[in-house]
Amino acid sequence: MIRLKPLFIIVPALIIALGLATGNAQAHGADYSVLLLTEQSPNQWRLRVSASLEAFRKEVKLHYKDEPYTSAQQFEQQLLQHIKQSLTLHANGKYVALGEGEVTLGHESSVVFKNISVPPNTAQLQVVNGATKDIYKHTSKLFVASISKNKTSYVLNKVNAFTADVRLN
Repeated sequence: MIRLKPLFIIVPALIIALGLATGNAQAHGADYSVLLLTEQSPNQWRLRVSASLEAFRKEVKLHYKDEPYTSAQQFEQQLLQHIKQSLTLHANGKYVALGEGEVTLGHESSVVFKNISVPPNTAQLQVVNGATKDIYKHTSKLFVASISKNKTSYVLNKVNAFTADVRLN
């Protein structure tokens, strides 16, 4: 005999599944990216930039048209170089180096920078995402998770020059 689960179990599960499928479709478009800036320990941050592979390809093709990539490794190197040159982080007005990055390629691709050192007593971070600004109607969503403050989010687009000023205290 087949037993059906009660509707109070099936309906929420269906709503969650549809919500995830809808959000996932937008995340894979070339016109949308997500940045996650997380404080791992005091003064140590991690930055993850996620976008569709197509979005990253468009930027690399535009900025390296004189030396097109011929391998996945070369594409990763060009992507890392492009992001390091165009995505900036400032703490209290002073430039903060992103350091070593790691690329993960896939339908949704990501670049992760670990161990970003931010000076002690930083009151404000400025994030400028120029990494995908050349894509028509591109929008980035920045999520910031600090140890000392609640999570905050920002929309970065052409209107605000892909810039967010994040208060940490």
